Amino acid sequence: MRVQLVQPAVGDGNERLCRSGCFPPLGLLYLARSIAETVPDIEVEVLDGEVLGQDGLIARLGADVVGVGPTILTYRNALSIATRAKAMRAQVVFGGHHATALASKVLTNRHEIDFVVRYDGEATFANLLCGRSAYSLPNIAWRSADTVVFSQAREADVRTTRAPRRDCIEPAPYWRNWRNQHPTSPFTRPASICSQKGCPWKVSTGGCILCGRTAREWRVRPPSDVWNEVTGLVHDYGTDFIWDTSDSILSSRQWFETFVRAKPRNIDPAFLFFARVDEIDATTVRHLARVNAYEVFLGIESGDSRILKQARKGTTVRQNLAAARSLASAGIRVFPSLVLGLPGECRESLLNSLLLVRELLALGNVDALSVSVLMPLPGSPALDLILSVPELAAKYGNADDFELESLQRDWVKHFCAASFDELLQMREEMFVGVPTRSGHCTKSPTFSASRSVDVA
Repeated sequence: MRVQLVQPAVGDGNERLCRSGCFPPLGLLYLARSIAETVPDIEVEVLDGEVLGQDGLIARLGADVVGVGPTILTYRNALSIATRAKAMRAQVVFGGHHATALASKVLTNRHEIDFVVRYDGEATFANLLCGRSAYSLPNIAWRSADTVVFSQAREADVRTTRAPRRDCIEPAPYWRNWRNQHPTSPFTRPASICSQKGCPWKVSTGGCILCGRTAREWRVRPPSDVWNEVTGLVHDYGTDFIWDTSDSILSSRQWFETFVRAKPRNIDPAFLFFARVDEIDATTVRHLARVNAYEVFLGIESGDSRILKQARKGTTVRQNLAAARSLASAGIRVFPSLVLGLPGECRESLLNSLLLVRELLALGNVDALSVSVLMPLPGSPALDLILSVPELAAKYGNADDFELESLQRDWVKHFCAASFDELLQMREEMFVGVPTRSGHCTKSPTFSASRSVDVA
């Protein structure tokens, strides 16, 4: 049996992230590891549309089973892949956040898709390849006659999860893309890892209004296992820069302190971490410096505390500035992310966000900035709000594929006091003086969320 695991290319008209094509698709590499350990005689190929391009990816299709991990930005290309694979008589399986959140609609609308693997799907997908009945597996959905059937949801134990299988991808194209997209970077061989799954803020409160993450629990890997993976990357690939894709590296102060103490003395790659601003203080900054944190991605989101409260962010503008200043004092770069169009956004709140961006730039440790217009992602409270409006429920209620500009404009019209065009104009003003800009846009232009889309 031959299996192809596919990450589609970003759809036409969507601007790629500044790190697109620079890191292999980590989720697919975890799937490849699970398959190798469960059914080692199966041939596995990982195809990345961010490297091959959509046409190149389609040309490579030819397997018994094709597994696809789409996001809202790649979904139409994912459907093209599914149609082509089904025409070649392959079994087609979708997985990831988008498919998990919309499994019933995906299977109802798209008969070229046989299964949706939901939540943590590594073991389920591997056992499906063994010929196990879907009825006996957790985290899967399928059609039975005219009904969509769901098995029991179950979270994986990341403490026993093996490192992703990296020998089924060629790293050189990713390194080349990194150098082309980051010509002034001191690093040349980046890689990504995931030390944690889930977000404690989401688990305890339901999360920020823009969050489309589907993990229902927060779980961490043993620090020693994480360092073993990092050590392997440094020794085997010469990795000098590591992006930890976890939602917040500081979710547990105790875990992070243990992680810092466990750092091997013979390696010292630089790290990019994500962190909540309310978890950053003098102590955590010292710990970040000890593990060679080069840059910390902060979900600033807004420069207006009223807007942050309505977005259920759980942070304030004062905390945003304090976190950035603390990191600057330790020589750690800050990668701020702002999301325009949060509930209640108005001209005044936009100006407050612009002032905050100027204050952040003045600190001197901001090389890149992400500014995007809110995208009501599947699985997010924002999409739930969209569907609570009768006219929008009629428009989007049965959809698994969304026209991005339409969705964003409808959101802004119903939940913001500023216009869509005002948001776009403010976004451009925020980028003045920033070396690197980030976020997605379409040629229209329309902008969608960058961090909240699963780019790992």
